[in-house]
Amino acid sequence: MIKGLLIFHCANTVHTQTLLNLDVVEANGIDEVGQFIGGCKNAHLFPGPTNNTAFTPLSNPSSNIRYGPRSGFALTNIAVNGSGVSANAYINYLISNSADATAANGGRKLVRDGTGKYHLVYESEGEIYYQYSTTGNGNWLGLFRLSSGNGSNKYPCLAERSGSLFVVWQRYTGSTHVVYHRRYASGAWGSTQTLDSNAGANAPLPVIASPAANELMVVYRSGGNLKWRRSTDNGSSWSTAATISGTALNSPTVAPAKTAWGANTTALAYATNVIPNTSNILLHYYNSGWSAAYNLSFGLPGNLSQHANPSVAASGDLAYWHPHTAWDAYDSQYANRVILHKAG
Repeated sequence: MIKGLLIFHCANTVHTQTLLNLDVVEANGIDEVGQFIGGCKNAHLFPGPTNNTAFTPLSNPSSNIRYGPRSGFALTNIAVNGSGVSANAYINYLISNSADATAANGGRKLVRDGTGKYHLVYESEGEIYYQYSTTGNGNWLGLFRLSSGNGSNKYPCLAERSGSLFVVWQRYTGSTHVVYHRRYASGAWGSTQTLDSNAGANAPLPVIASPAANELMVVYRSGGNLKWRRSTDNGSSWSTAATISGTALNSPTVAPAKTAWGANTTALAYATNVIPNTSNILLHYYNSGWSAAYNLSFGLPGNLSQHANPSVAASGDLAYWHPHTAWDAYDSQYANRVILHKAG
């Protein structure tokens, strides 16, 4: 006799033989309709003969609500120990089947608001999800799918101001990318907005920042250039998409990122081919318009090249914020990649 853990889910209808609305979750992944307590097999036990040691939102079978959304509940390391069964249980489980769950480098995924609450966006199963934590110690609540369930959604980026949240992400349609935005305000998520319905075949990698009250700035890659859209009413309306001058040579590894700098100013860093076959890191500022580019990799030692993957953040007091840009580059002296930083 095989020992193991038997798991049930609540069915929508009462079983005719047991008069209970319980149905067996088959550990072997074969959905045998009508299985109940008296009809269980060894193959239905965890880990059982199939050695199935996990019952999570991404396992087979999964802990998700049947024909519904992810549950956030998980059991891992299910094992028979003597006469009992042990497992690790999680009520609000952070999990993704994507290696790009928190990519790309320039897109902010985690923010902490003024009350100390942490907000997280990530990609899993081709969808964009949001969760929050009041402690940041692993207890993540409020699982909510931001995308519409149509798949191929990636690379979310998150901004926060005064308790409101702003998220942008991309979706590949098979021939082009669409850029979306969604806002959380007054305790509820608003409807999804389309910022660009034809951003091109290359991943747009959208990023968003809130440089001042009611203001939002979105930058993304489109058609070999960087484009931007600005809102002055917290995302209710947006300026027409426009190209940032001088970014026509940005490389396929472009990673736009930005943050507030000074009064109502946005800083933008990205990787681009300024000199043929040599990528550099450029920085622009936006106030009433975009500044000329500052080459952050200019003047560095000659053994450093192939500059890529920048991220930018700010520090300082409310009167003046200094942008800090970090990126990686190839160091020919050590034949390895290194991390570089510059403050502006």
